[in-house]
Amino acid sequence: MKTCTKCGEVKPLDEFHKSKSTRDGYRGDCKACHNATSRQWRAAHPERMAALNKQWKQDHPEEVAATTKRWCAENPEAVSAYTKEYQAKNPLKKRAQNIINRAIRDGKLTKPTTCSECGTEARIHGHHCDYTKPLEVMWLCQTCHIAWHKEHGTDLNGEVAA
Repeated sequence: MKTCTKCGEVKPLDEFHKSKSTRDGYRGDCKACHNATSRQWRAAHPERMAALNKQWKQDHPEEVAATTKRWCAENPEAVSAYTKEYQAKNPLKKRAQNIINRAIRDGKLTKPTTCSECGTEARIHGHHCDYTKPLEVMWLCQTCHIAWHKEHGTDLNGEVAA
């Protein structure tokens, strides 16, 4: 049993987070108080949390991919709704993607296995600089595709969307 330094309640040790820096091996505040304090800090520092989250995602891509895959499998209605909304907002992009996919399927176009920018063998994305010319495509790995959009923008012909 231990007394929480924040709420003053006496609680069993399993109600406290472990800590190597304390004499008894447990934090002074209970899990509930510590979690409440953490929530308040995160709410007061949204820009810092966004930076920390972004860095964590960059450092743990496999975990992010697994979590995303699991979420998509558990929420097919939400994925379907998002897909329909995206396609409705971006008909030109969807049309270009469909044309490319059919051209690959029919053998009119061959999708390479290496990135045209860096030459790495990875999952290759077909990037359109101009969606009105659907068969003019750059074959980029995800890293180069993201870098291209950071440099040139995200909208049709590289223009930044308003």
